Amino acid sequence: MVKGRAEHGSENGMQILRRGSVLVIPPGIPHWYSCTEVFEGINLIYLSEWFLVSMEDLWAEKGLVPLFFGASLYGANVGGRLTELLVTEEETIRCERELSDIELFLAEPSPSRLLVRSAVLKVMAYLARAYCYRFPECKRLAFRKEVWHVLREVEAAVSGGSSFRAGEAAKSLGMSLPHLGVLFRQATGHSMTTYYRNRRVQEAKRLLLDGRLSVTQVAHASGFYDAAQLCRHFRGSVGISPAAYRRQFTGGPGIDHATKG
Repeated sequence: MVKGRAEHGSENGMQILRRGSVLVIPPGIPHWYSCTEVFEGINLIYLSEWFLVSMEDLWAEKGLVPLFFGASLYGANVGGRLTELLVTEEETIRCERELSDIELFLAEPSPSRLLVRSAVLKVMAYLARAYCYRFPECKRLAFRKEVWHVLREVEAAVSGGSSFRAGEAAKSLGMSLPHLGVLFRQATGHSMTTYYRNRRVQEAKRLLLDGRLSVTQVAHASGFYDAAQLCRHFRGSVGISPAAYRRQFTGGPGIDHATKG
């Protein structure tokens, strides 16, 4: 929120929004506004998959993954809830400056993917740090070391376009496969196999959004045997074909100014 005042309703109840109010709203969360006077807000609309690369860097930034990517990666276990935050005037001005830059980048005839992605991540990192300062318990993902081992093994497989084998991960940890599977599901809400499959589809989405590879090349780069296998998994997970997904969402994040009153 950059100007004015309004009431916002959600499962958390009714909250008063004012300059500096921030809402992080995962997809599918019902919420509404009750306008008490003229107000102006800025909506930053993004697909998580556009940013899910170099996961070690994302994990290392306090609060970033839980606040902005937790729902996409780990479901209700980590994300999935609407988050409300009131930032200082200095923090508000800093975010406004970055959001203004994003608008300028997006208005260029051929927007720089690197500049847009970097600017969006800066806004997210600023807000994540502000959130962690106010709520220190939310700083990091509270996963056991065995779960972190599996997450890193999955990322190595996804980024390398190779296979992940849960049995080998359990063996390297000196654990039984069922025991490791229980620990992983408790932490992430998914089985190891399902999480790996989801991450492969997310990687395919990221490459499709990038736009520089053919669907066949995307399939190979994200660890699928061929385009047909990618299409089967993609349709089962997303509901549309990879080509249709690319047509629908290519363009990256968007900025929308919401004014009511």
